[in-house]
Amino acid sequence: MPSFTAAAVRSQPARTGKGTDACLFATKSGKPLSVSDYERLLRTFVDDNKAALEVAGIETEQFSTHIFRRSTATLVEAVAGITLASRLLGHANEQITRASYVVSAELVDPVTADIIDKAFAEFLERDGRTNAAGEEGSSVP
Repeated sequence: MPSFTAAAVRSQPARTGKGTDACLFATKSGKPLSVSDYERLLRTFVDDNKAALEVAGIETEQFSTHIFRRSTATLVEAVAGITLASRLLGHANEQITRASYVVSAELVDPVTADIIDKAFAEFLERDGRTNAAGEEGSSVP
């Protein structure tokens, strides 16, 4: 996970005022987002930002919650193994995780997180939200 994302995730409980009981992804009332809530937010984001996403080379038709599950499974498998990745996704069989969710290391560009980290750090620094080290400034989106 890029450091700007980790910083935003770490700061979320403090922003809500609920401490460690806060949900990372919550409704306005503080309840956990349902899968359908999250999918609706993602669709709205894609619809609202379609042109910018396409300029960035992101195929918006393939942008879905499945991509997040697949990315997470791939990262967890690379660091902690297929058993943990499979459990994280709730699969009873590791072969389902391996066949449908984990992308082999040969297909993953190892510098992608660094590229994203650098790009967003520069953007956030220009916007006054973080310093060059990626630490929080006035606010992280």
